[in-house]
Amino acid sequence: MLPVIFFSGGAQSARTESSAPSRARPYLVIAGLVLSFTLVTLFGSLLLSVLDLPQDVLRWAGIVVLGRIGVDTVVLTVAFALGAATPLLVFALAGRRITERVQAFRKRQRGVRITAGVLMLALSLGLVFNLPQLLQRLVPDYTGGLQAQVDNSEEVRKALNLGGLVNNQNKDFDKCSDGAPVLESCGTAPDLTGITQWLNSPAVDLKQQRGKVVLLDFWAYSCINCQRSLPHVTAWDTLYREAGLRVVGVHSPEYAFEKESGNVASAAKNFGITYPVALDNSLATWTNYRNRYWPAHYLIDAQGTVRHIKFGEGDYATTEKLIRQLLADAAPGRALPPATGIADQTPDINRITQETYLGSTKRVNFAGTENYTSGEKSFRLPENQARDSFTLDGDWTLGSQNITPTGAEARIRLNYRAQDVRIVLSGSGTLTYTRGGQTATVSPGVQAYSFTFG
Repeated sequence: MLPVIFFSGGAQSARTESSAPSRARPYLVIAGLVLSFTLVTLFGSLLLSVLDLPQDVLRWAGIVVLGRIGVDTVVLTVAFALGAATPLLVFALAGRRITERVQAFRKRQRGVRITAGVLMLALSLGLVFNLPQLLQRLVPDYTGGLQAQVDNSEEVRKALNLGGLVNNQNKDFDKCSDGAPVLESCGTAPDLTGITQWLNSPAVDLKQQRGKVVLLDFWAYSCINCQRSLPHVTAWDTLYREAGLRVVGVHSPEYAFEKESGNVASAAKNFGITYPVALDNSLATWTNYRNRYWPAHYLIDAQGTVRHIKFGEGDYATTEKLIRQLLADAAPGRALPPATGIADQTPDINRITQETYLGSTKRVNFAGTENYTSGEKSFRLPENQARDSFTLDGDWTLGSQNITPTGAEARIRLNYRAQDVRIVLSGSGTLTYTRGGQTATVSPGVQAYSFTFG
């Protein structure tokens, strides 16, 4: 857009013998951009909301909004438009100054405008045939080192780790330890806030659950660790619901596709979940509980106090023992059914490969020599590859959360230790794999997020 802004802001504002200068032209051009961007974005947001279209449509439409039009969406849209317009206005004013001061511009305004128009048409054709992407692959990635420093900086890691935020509701969580074998007192349970939708139940208010024991289960449906823990959670709900246990699932998505309510509802049904599920798409409740893990269990007593916190898989016998203890405390003398006795299938993490993320900001276990930062990259498989690692071959687009092939011969080579391996995918296309050679071929149109092992 910069050549367009440069010439449109200045080419016709230069002084000539037959026309007066147009001082307001650069400002009018930028104001038009801000107004059109804002109106089109807000109209697109309203249209998606009315038609109940999935959020993936935003990417294809080029609309940067999250859902229904509200004050936050309007402010975000206007702020984005103004932020983008400010540097463009500088270019427009520069174009005006140059055309006013440089004699060659004043004498050849018509030719400059025609040349600018031809240049814009050429750029349009280049975009149609993806020539900028080809040029990007040919030009060395001079900013790769800087981008890597930003991605791996302590500030970015703190921003991505929402679990460190402390407020008046969760400040006493420091009094609890992860997976303690006995009941502790961690303060009053924080509110369930920012929930966009409830499944299986009307909205649950924790303050209205006094007298019951509440188990909050933070999960995400594509998380293999959560999938292995859910049989225990659903069994506790079935066995102890009549005895006063209230299980609430807080679905806090790790990936964008996990925000789709239809996907979560289908997964909940497949996992046999009948208890209330809160869709925490903005991670507001996740943040309010200073959470950092999938899954995570918060056990709340009948007075509304958090008494036990368990991060990650495993140690289900301890959690069930404490559930039974809180139920007995809430209703002394009430008989409880025998414990579930479900076997703990949590794998030994020392014997299997670590969960492997493929996105550029969360990349884990990459063994290639290429610069693994966002953008279009070309990769080649190394001759030797370390254990518990992955490498890429072919042309890929690296995003913050996933990677997508841009060529027909894109491959992932995975050297892992586990009985089972799973890959988180979205989009449409084809994936073929050879387990003996430990190679997977992915077609364009498929987004690959992570590998998990068991």
